[in-house]
Amino acid sequence: MHLQSRLERQPIENTILESFPLLVQQATQSLKSMDQLDSKLLYEINERLKELCEELTKKKGFTAAIEAGSKQMKNSEIQKERLDKIKKNIEDK
Repeated sequence: MHLQSRLERQPIENTILESFPLLVQQATQSLKSMDQLDSKLLYEINERLKELCEELTKKKGFTAAIEAGSKQMKNSEIQKERLDKIKKNIEDK
């Protein structure tokens, strides 16, 4: 699948989030090469990072709950399959 067609089909939010790690990496490299940073810009970056961290923390909890529910459902399916096998074995005897 071509990147352009994939990008056209997915929501813009996904595209932004998928490209974000590279942007952060490039910003970090830029900071390393600078001798000084404007205090207003430093403040704005710090504020946006705080907001981002708060949202990531919220999503982490939400994602963990979804994963736990998914795992529990998968375990229930596995248990059902095992019970079905036991039942079949009993019926075959």
